[in-house]
Amino acid sequence: MSETDVGVDVVRESARAGRVVFFEESARDGAQAKTLMSAGFRVRLAREQGAVFGADGPRHMVFAAGFPSVCGQEYEATRQVALEAQESVSPRSAGAWWRTYGSR
Repeated sequence: MSETDVGVDVVRESARAGRVVFFEESARDGAQAKTLMSAGFRVRLAREQGAVFGADGPRHMVFAAGFPSVCGQEYEATRQVALEAQESVSPRSAGAWWRTYGSR
């Protein structure tokens, strides 16, 4: 089982157990609206959102980091979230993307 599968499974496990799972899409929606958040702000936002659940953040918080294909700045911001916030939010979000597409 890959790390990506583990990330998906912990979110699925939480949902099936009736636990709350949040899908945080502020950074993703901002990218669609051409309001690019800085990479540092996205990392901070992901960490703070995941911290609400403590060590269980990845089980309860899916963080959509953005659209890496939009431009180089968006790609780098998404990559940075994947690398720096993976302990706070589910790797199904940014982490899964980075492991799949990170070698651009």
